[in-house]
Amino acid sequence: MAPSIFSRNILSATPDIKSAAPVKSTDEGTYNLPASWYRSEEIYQLERRAIFSKQWLYACHTSRIPETGDYILFTVAGYNFFVIRDRQGQIGAFHNVCRHRAFPVLGSKKEGQVRPTTEEGKANVISCKYHGWSYTMKGALAKAPGFDDEQGFKPEENGLWDLRVHIDKFGLIWVNMDKSANAISFADQVGNYYEQERLKDFDFSQYKYEHSWGFDNCEYNWKTLCDNYNECYHCGTGHPGIAKTVDLTSYFVKCDANYIAHYAEPKPGVDGGHRQGGQVIPMFSFPYMSITIAPAYIYTMRVVPTGPQTTAMQYDVFRHKDASDELFNEIHNAFVQIEGEDKFLCTNVQRNMKAGTYNTGALHHKREKGVIYFQSMVKNALKSHWELEQKAGHRIYPALYQQKGETEEDMFCKQVEGECGSSDPKLQW
Repeated sequence: MAPSIFSRNILSATPDIKSAAPVKSTDEGTYNLPASWYRSEEIYQLERRAIFSKQWLYACHTSRIPETGDYILFTVAGYNFFVIRDRQGQIGAFHNVCRHRAFPVLGSKKEGQVRPTTEEGKANVISCKYHGWSYTMKGALAKAPGFDDEQGFKPEENGLWDLRVHIDKFGLIWVNMDKSANAISFADQVGNYYEQERLKDFDFSQYKYEHSWGFDNCEYNWKTLCDNYNECYHCGTGHPGIAKTVDLTSYFVKCDANYIAHYAEPKPGVDGGHRQGGQVIPMFSFPYMSITIAPAYIYTMRVVPTGPQTTAMQYDVFRHKDASDELFNEIHNAFVQIEGEDKFLCTNVQRNMKAGTYNTGALHHKREKGVIYFQSMVKNALKSHWELEQKAGHRIYPALYQQKGETEEDMFCKQVEGECGSSDPKLQW
């Protein structure tokens, strides 16, 4: 039997994704995901279907779109969408694609611009700059020039495709692309995240959005960074600032539902620390988001996959209303330094992941508990979706809207490409 992509002992550069085995450790210990999982196009495409189009994804805080028509554009694993505040003050989310010929409905239009999108803005009307179709802020089709007398055309069936939206108790906006009957609910995904004891007295309303920053075109797989975030085994050598203030022997994580909560104590005589359990609260939410809460400062992180071996790091910063400039800048500079150090670490890990010498390595059951839990969530998500596809006999795209169902042209294309949509015989069903 061919080795499974869901077992730890893959040796091939191209994963065999025809079978799946349960996620488990062995007497030999627990091992890191194979290097192939951090560079494979096939694994990345499966992650797009199994994770990023099915899980709830953090977008931004409500305070970033305070007024009517305010919107922010996002691209996550190739999926383009936006959040917008409508005339009734409600927040919605839609795929940034015109129902006519797929041009983005929000974004700039400049001569010679390859990617006609901007990150954020204000819209009085949602209007496609290709053929002039326009939509209301609730996504309904408002105008389709020349289609008034087009036989069989139904405006009510040509509104923007919406995403499910949830706004949590902190004002964070979460979206989900899966509109199927068995799509996961927000409550089921997060479990008891909001019931954590250390969050009971936390009041996000005391913080104000300050600014956003990030690293574009990071040369590593998104999981490389998430692995890194979910352990502090590397903090003693990789983060001198943390090592000076935090008792790393006290570090541990708690894992439940889709989140990994990080805890540690400051060194004696140090008032606080970058990962102190009382004053600084770092938490990771699967698949790609973290939030770090401090008395004067909060920042969220989105580890956004842009390809099999590239990632965009996006940070939103919030400032406590009573924070002094000196304290805020001190904390901000410290966290920017930490994120830069992590970028350096992950970039160099990825270089060896794709070099063809490293396959996997042992993980520590305590010091890398968060890594083991995160990787288990990845493997379980891919395994369960892959089994659905195996049973159905074709790939399943939860984010795909089929206005006409599968057409004769769709079936012809499948025959040309191979039943699973690829000319590669290894991937045919």
